[in-house]
Amino acid sequence: MICCAWCIAGCDPVAREKARRSATSKAAEVREATTQKAEEVREAVEPYIDRAKYATTQAYEKAKQRARELAEDARPYVDRAKSATTQAAQKVKSAATQAAERVREAASRPAESR
Repeated sequence: MICCAWCIAGCDPVAREKARRSATSKAAEVREATTQKAEEVREAVEPYIDRAKYATTQAYEKAKQRARELAEDARPYVDRAKSATTQAAQKVKSAATQAAERVREAASRPAESR
């Protein structure tokens, strides 16, 4: 922008300085107007961002609470499943022990009585 102003002003140093000051002044005005507009936009958008953050936080907390409730509701079923699994494991162990004892007894009898 300054370069164009110098071209227009030609080689006259006074005119060139006046053109440079004018271009610098315009650039400063544009920068200030841009900054002001950006601030206005930020102020206009900020309440929406705050509301969205609040809504997101509320949804997260609600989901977390619901997950806790569901886990608590599932506790009796989990406990029953653990108990059933333990009982089944004990039955299998007992059956395996009995089978091993029968095999030992059969192996310890004389061959003719089998």
